[in-house]
Amino acid sequence: MLTIDSGGQYLDGTIDTTRVLHFGTPTKEQQDIYTSLLQGCIDLVTTKFKPGTTLQELDPIIRKPLRDLGLSYGHGSTHGTGMYLTVHESFDYTYENNFIGSQEPGYYKENEFGMRLENLVQVTEVPVSNITQSQKLLTFESVTLVPYENKLINNCKLNKSTKKWLFSYYVIIRSLVGAEMIKQGRYDLYKWLIDKTDPTFKCFEISKT
Repeated sequence: MLTIDSGGQYLDGTIDTTRVLHFGTPTKEQQDIYTSLLQGCIDLVTTKFKPGTTLQELDPIIRKPLRDLGLSYGHGSTHGTGMYLTVHESFDYTYENNFIGSQEPGYYKENEFGMRLENLVQVTEVPVSNITQSQKLLTFESVTLVPYENKLINNCKLNKSTKKWLFSYYVIIRSLVGAEMIKQGRYDLYKWLIDKTDPTFKCFEISKT
């Protein structure tokens, strides 16, 4: 298992992404933990909240699935993202429209394995008609478009709304990233992308041995 935290500086912004790759057969423990991290990411990215909401108010959402396993992690769940400055900017203010930062739960078992999932997200307004400024709600939109490690996902434990979000996320990845791969003639990478974004969601739960 390999956890990669990678990013870069570009003319239109800075990226910071973490994914886990598994090259063998995961254990049930690894699958349960990874699934809880993914569930936390999706729970947070789909939540709706009022302008001015603080990190401290939303942080329990992304941590809850892992805490339900009796586990936790000792680092922050979010940081701001600089533009040609530091990738990690302190985040001690409130969420407002167009803010871009990370969502990154993780778990690290000493001397055995570590895993973290990190997406950059943008705060956007919830499209609701006929509302006043005081009624406006915000949500998140994922800026990062990188597949997850499907063999580590226990689809049996994902609820219907979570599967719907993941399906839509994979459709967007295929549409945008896949189109760019075809444009560049990278058909080998395109095949990899199609395999990694398989949206069939068959129930695959590793037995405890």
